[in-house]
Amino acid sequence: MGLENVNVNKCSRWGQELEKEEKEAHEEKGEEKKSKKKKKKQKKKKKKKKKKKKKKKKKKKKKNNNNNNNNNNNNNNNKSRNNTGNNNNNNNNNNYNFK
Repeated sequence: MGLENVNVNKCSRWGQELEKEEKEAHEEKGEEKKSKKKKKKQKKKKKKKKKKKKKKKKKKKKKNNNNNNNNNNNNNNNKSRNNTGNNNNNNNNNNYNFK
């Protein structure tokens, strides 16, 4: 009887170990599937980000061109304003000199 009990205990332990191994294997498979899904999602996100970056780059270029044009126009306007101001001053000075 004593020997039989020892064998039964060994069997039950071995059975438990098998169950643990099966559970671990099952969990590993689940983790692999999850990791594959994560990788796919990450790839999709990267693709979306690349597309967004391309669109943003195009928009930024247009904005920069517009800003440059506006700056040039403003500079030209300022120059012409300054010129008229100088001309007026010159005219005023000339008038005073004649008097």
